[in-house]
Amino acid sequence: IVAARGLIGAHGGSLASAESAASTASVPLGASAETAASLRIIADHARATTFLISDGVVPSNEGRGYVLRKIMRRAIRHARFLGGNFYVLSNMARSVSDEMRDPYPELVQNLPRIQQVIRAEEERFSKTIEFGLEKLAPDLEQLVRERNRQVHGFDKIREELKSRETSKVSALVNDYHVPFEWVMREASAAGVQLASNPERFEPVLVPSYPGEKAFKLYDTYGLPRDFIEDVARDAGVLVDWDGFDRAMEEQRTRARASWKGVHKEAASPAYAKLAETSKTEPDFYFGTETRDCRIEAIVTKDGLVNELPAGAEGEVVLDRTTIYAESGGQVADTGLFLDNRETQQLAEVRGAYYPVSRLVAHRVVAKETLHVGDRVATVADPIRRARDRRNHTATHLLHSALRNILGTHVKQAGSLVAPDHLRFDFSHFAAVDPSDLAEIEQQVNEEIRRNYEVQTDLMNIDAALASGALAFFGDKYPDANVRVVTIPDAEYPRGFYSKELCGGTHVTRSGDIGVFKILSEQSAAAGVRRIEAISGERALAEYQHALATLGKIAGLVKSSPDEVLAAVERQALAVKQLEKELEGQRRKTAVSMVDTLLESARKVKDVNVLASTVSGVDRDGMRQLVDSLRQKLGSGVVILGAADDGKVALITGVTKDLTSRVQAGKIVQELARKVGGSGGGRPDIAEAGGKDTSALESAISDAYSLLERML
Repeated sequence: IVAARGLIGAHGGSLASAESAASTASVPLGASAETAASLRIIADHARATTFLISDGVVPSNEGRGYVLRKIMRRAIRHARFLGGNFYVLSNMARSVSDEMRDPYPELVQNLPRIQQVIRAEEERFSKTIEFGLEKLAPDLEQLVRERNRQVHGFDKIREELKSRETSKVSALVNDYHVPFEWVMREASAAGVQLASNPERFEPVLVPSYPGEKAFKLYDTYGLPRDFIEDVARDAGVLVDWDGFDRAMEEQRTRARASWKGVHKEAASPAYAKLAETSKTEPDFYFGTETRDCRIEAIVTKDGLVNELPAGAEGEVVLDRTTIYAESGGQVADTGLFLDNRETQQLAEVRGAYYPVSRLVAHRVVAKETLHVGDRVATVADPIRRARDRRNHTATHLLHSALRNILGTHVKQAGSLVAPDHLRFDFSHFAAVDPSDLAEIEQQVNEEIRRNYEVQTDLMNIDAALASGALAFFGDKYPDANVRVVTIPDAEYPRGFYSKELCGGTHVTRSGDIGVFKILSEQSAAAGVRRIEAISGERALAEYQHALATLGKIAGLVKSSPDEVLAAVERQALAVKQLEKELEGQRRKTAVSMVDTLLESARKVKDVNVLASTVSGVDRDGMRQLVDSLRQKLGSGVVILGAADDGKVALITGVTKDLTSRVQAGKIVQELARKVGGSGGGRPDIAEAGGKDTSALESAISDAYSLLERML
């Protein structure tokens, strides 16, 4: 609906936008009918894109984000058709904003964010195209080479047939893969009898790109079908689209076979039939316990049954329940079925869900035999429920804080409400700045401290939306009796801090949440950010743990908790200085070792070879030693080995004048095998590692005989 505002626009808007598109793409407005059509598509899609992003939609692979991505990429493809670049849409957004600023002033306000989102998608699509074309181009080049080779073969064979020399024809057919039928036809026309029939080859005058390969480019690498077709056509290659369609259908078949997220009514038609006569009343809004619930149905892997024996697992439908069924991001309750006197446990409830609308299926393990028609009491785990309620209301507060601080473009893109934490995905084009995160967390905690009563009202959908309640694209709401959860706050313009359509369970007052703490903020998908947070007792436990850890650190650095950061920084600087001094000492040690090591050099077939073990030197020190020893030798081979912490390090250096005779990489590979390792490198320098420290001395001793063989 919002996008339609931009598509419809004012009278004359389409022409003006087409002119802007022509200017942006550097194309004459009336160049051709095809050009005019592409410019109109770019203009219309630019308006739709601008309005959708202004309304908080971001490109994604599902829902309205998927629609946005499709229209953006269609516009980009038309810009490419006109010879423009991938960045036409981001430039067009300003034109749309200027044209529509009077009726829709929010476009001007949101323009920087709109352009940023568009540019990010344009860059992403550009990379997708470039990567896909890198995969396609070599295949097309090979097909074209084969076609050109075959055409060259035609000419060679015609020359042979004209000269009536047929002895080479079969060889030419084999070399150039010339089609059998063509050869026989040409031979007959020339009045030549071939001594033997050549092999049969298919013609490739119009080469065909395999459909399964084209589908892989489309499915795996994201290369659009029309891009594949355009590039292939430019190369003079046809695409096997029938094979493409077959590969797509095979992929769909595999997806259907492996899809575990199938709708429950499809998995068990029994529920759809049951829903015609039964429904489950949701008593979970009023407490965690209720009695006299009738077992309406029992479903197992065999379908509807009349009883569930003790010890068996199955799904039970009741006429009413206090067990919350998973929905709206909130996880299901766990709990028990008891007898009506609540003295005997009848079943353990491990979860619940909606197989069809208004019907709750309880996943249970029977402790006693259950029968259809039995009356039971349901008891949801009250501690788990209380934690869920705190995290769910905290999620609403977080959503409002994000919109208040980052902007109203923020929209929920997914959530998880669990007993131990909450996760909230939202549309946003960049990482949230740490200062903004701190402000968001602070604002949520302020609303918690104000301890407002959380209000829940039932109303029809139109009244709910008119009152300012947020609804989420893709969610299904009934026309009547939608639940509206409001957290009031008179300081805000409409008299509330948060107001959303929600079927979850919530705290009675915002203060019941206790405290709210953000744990992390990260990317969840393109244009979607994710916040993970905790509340209530877990947030308190994390705070206590962090405070205890801070106290321990303060004790280690002999500081008070308030001054621990400065103390740690001082120690870090001291450690850095000591490391610098230690490194200097190691260099001195390495330099002092050079003369001693040179004494062990030997001549192996007129080449200076130095092989030795060293100690107290790390890999950097060994590299410096090898360089110094090569310089001192002038011409020669240096092999050093060291054992430290149960591991072997080997470094080999060869002076440049000898790399044509022996290479460092080959030397170190041979030595590494002796110490249970591997390695490699350049001809002049190479490294290896190993695990057998006991074999190091022997490996170094064998280096001279190894060099004798290699030289």
